[in-house]
Amino acid sequence: MAEVFDTEDFARSLQRASDDMKREIGALLRPAADEFVSRIHRRYPLGRKEHPDIPHMKDDIRMGTVQGNDALLTGRRVFGPRLAFIWQDGTVQRHDATRKNANRGRMPAADPGFFERTAVQVRASMLRLAQAILDRPRTIH
Repeated sequence: MAEVFDTEDFARSLQRASDDMKREIGALLRPAADEFVSRIHRRYPLGRKEHPDIPHMKDDIRMGTVQGNDALLTGRRVFGPRLAFIWQDGTVQRHDATRKNANRGRMPAADPGFFERTAVQVRASMLRLAQAILDRPRTIH
């Protein structure tokens, strides 16, 4: 006797498998953002002086939530320190026009491309784990 194919049951099974994959991949997003923040924290040097009203670059790293189209895939966005580009890329020779063009010097680049390189490494690692989740065989009942 032929088996009856229930399309509604099949659609529910597909949706359940899809939601399971989204949950597993969504669980990778927070640890990836935490890893990015951790790498930034480890790389920044500690300054010699404290400025009372200005947070240290390590204290200026923030994370925000990015809400997508799917509630199961809530992302995280890492915001680097406001002056990170100066630390990363350095500055040009500067002069102070208000003080008879006094030489202010230049800050050398600490690590050009650090943020981009680190973001690519963390994202590639996360995407490898996500691809492994997608490649895993699943049974749809």
